[in-house]
Amino acid sequence: MRLSEKPIFKKIITYPLNTVQHSIAFYFQSLLEMFRFHHFSDSLITSDNVTVKGFTISGVEGPEKAGIYLDEVNNCTISNNILLNNHNGIGVVLSVGNMIEENSIIASGFDGIFVERSNNNILENNTIQFSEWNGMLFESSASNEIFFNHISFNNRNGIYFISSTNNIIGNNNISSNTQNGLLFEDSINNTVKENLLLNNSKGINEAEYAENHIYRNQVNDKEVSTIPFPGFTIVFLVILVVFIVKKKYRK
Repeated sequence: MRLSEKPIFKKIITYPLNTVQHSIAFYFQSLLEMFRFHHFSDSLITSDNVTVKGFTISGVEGPEKAGIYLDEVNNCTISNNILLNNHNGIGVVLSVGNMIEENSIIASGFDGIFVERSNNNILENNTIQFSEWNGMLFESSASNEIFFNHISFNNRNGIYFISSTNNIIGNNNISSNTQNGLLFEDSINNTVKENLLLNNSKGINEAEYAENHIYRNQVNDKEVSTIPFPGFTIVFLVILVVFIVKKKYRK
């Protein structure tokens, strides 16, 4: 059976105590031999309906490589994995309808998660920290849902959208990233709501050809704070009271 062939039966891989150094590939050889491990440049998934849960994966190196790589697959679940010191944490390319949840992605050499030409995926409750580039990168991707992620201390942007539309970004904590919390370039009709963006150089940056729906976010930039000085209201009230009292006694 060639690696590119995609069996139609469901595949579940759950190994909570396994640590993988370098790389593995998941696919099905037969019904008797439900899955095999092969050493490739990353943990490559090329079949639909795969669940990968509970792995620690580290040491995957090389351009466009990732600790876990979804390549033209649908309806896979990637959950509760630890991805440490890989070139990219998780890659999603030409893939639809996948769930990426509750993973810890730390110290990636490039992006924590990159999503390229992929639609209708859900990314939620992931922790992404200390990536050399972006926490998440979406390129030419649409209608993805990004909720309840913790994205912090990445060396460029929290989430970077390039030529991507109709994505929903909500209830994320995107903090202490070196450049932007959210950066949109040539991206329109994305919805950004109820996110917490603290201590990024700029909370939300819409670069050229970007027009999106942005509301009910809490933003506190490093450059210019949008949260007022806490004593301002008190000082204003004191001045107002003094003014009223003086005016009363003048009468």
